[in-house]
Amino acid sequence: MTFQPAAWICNRLGMALSERSPAVSNACYRWATRWNESWDAPWFNLGLNAKLAGNWSVCLRANQQAVRLNPDNEGAWWNLGIAAAALSEWSEARRAWRASGIECPPGTEEVFLPLGAHPVRLHPRGSSEVVWCKALDPARARIANVPLPQSGFRFGDIVLRDGTPNGFRVWQGVEVPVFDVLALWKSSGMGTYEVEIGRSVSVDLLGQLEELAIQRGWGFERTAMIRQLDDRCDKGTVSATSPPAETGPGTAHQCLASAPDEESLRSLFGEFELESHCSLNARILCRLAPSTGSIEVTEVGS
Repeated sequence: MTFQPAAWICNRLGMALSERSPAVSNACYRWATRWNESWDAPWFNLGLNAKLAGNWSVCLRANQQAVRLNPDNEGAWWNLGIAAAALSEWSEARRAWRASGIECPPGTEEVFLPLGAHPVRLHPRGSSEVVWCKALDPARARIANVPLPQSGFRFGDIVLRDGTPNGFRVWQGVEVPVFDVLALWKSSGMGTYEVEIGRSVSVDLLGQLEELAIQRGWGFERTAMIRQLDDRCDKGTVSATSPPAETGPGTAHQCLASAPDEESLRSLFGEFELESHCSLNARILCRLAPSTGSIEVTEVGS
């Protein structure tokens, strides 16, 4: 590649402006591609801006250009895979991930690669809520926790996540990377409910209620397990080996539940009360409605 000072200056200016003025940054990268048509770096950077903006068609084309000019550009191959998955371009996703050293079965249908569980950060530039997911492929993961209603995400949502770790958790002595969520890929449509359970209900009974919800394919957990941490420590290495603090005696239990709708959740509570001969005294404090996606804070008794 012949060094072109004008291309180098435009590319560096684009990098400097990428956060403050993405539109101007993109213009700088495009000028750099014109000054040096054989250089992959501005194409990669253009694709990076597009990835962060959720502009997947631009991200796809820019990274295709980058890997065409430089087949050894690992970051471009990975971002090409993310963009292809976002657009359900499964043949292109396979090509990108094979180039990244990941074995993919042949075909044109949707890719499913069981890659285990890992945590993701739902709003990298906002709150620091971190939830666990089950990976579906290198770019997509299904949320396995019940996120807070205010997050706008739901139990069972499929999200697109970045490929570069941004912090770590230590789980059972093993350091596990945390990945940033880029976008919602497919909503589960489930409702999310922040519930207060009466203080007379034991932790063991709450565990039985959780099992009953899991049998239905729903989510239920105590908010003592909440993954929200101060942003200053959340992007470093945080130990997750300590058990959550137990609810103190005489204190109501704060829980998160996921269900198809509120009627179904209340039906579950009623069934549990009949079987356990224990009144939950449940109040729904906040909900993320399953259909509209609206968040509503309420003070409603069961």
